[in-house]
Amino acid sequence: LEFRRVLFRSKCLEVGHEPGGPAYLVAGTERGDLAILNFETFEVLSAIEGAHGRDIDAIRIQSSETGDRLLTAGQDGYLRIWNTSLGRIAEVDLSEQVIDARWMSETSVVAITPRGVIAIEFKFGQSEESRKRS
Repeated sequence: LEFRRVLFRSKCLEVGHEPGGPAYLVAGTERGDLAILNFETFEVLSAIEGAHGRDIDAIRIQSSETGDRLLTAGQDGYLRIWNTSLGRIAEVDLSEQVIDARWMSETSVVAITPRGVIAIEFKFGQSEESRKRS
């Protein structure tokens, strides 16, 4: 049994693996920072300070043939979608803490807030996202 210690304080983690690429970790912090690390070496591949205004409470990876998408949810009320270079693809301001979020399909997400469950359909490539509450 081997343990490795990484000096990166993370509140939540998710593991991903793009086709033909190395496995990676996505880590979110209590300060709202987001980082992608090489799974084998723990080298920081990309990072963004202040990806969210407060704690990141959920990270989810959605794999596809065109590349992975990262979903982050934070106490700042935002759901954000990123590529694996941490370029922001889309965001939705739910105006309340997002407790958890999950991919339902390549374009839809479900989020849990203190007031209930919200289903969101993203229309990638358009300037405005469509949101449906359920």
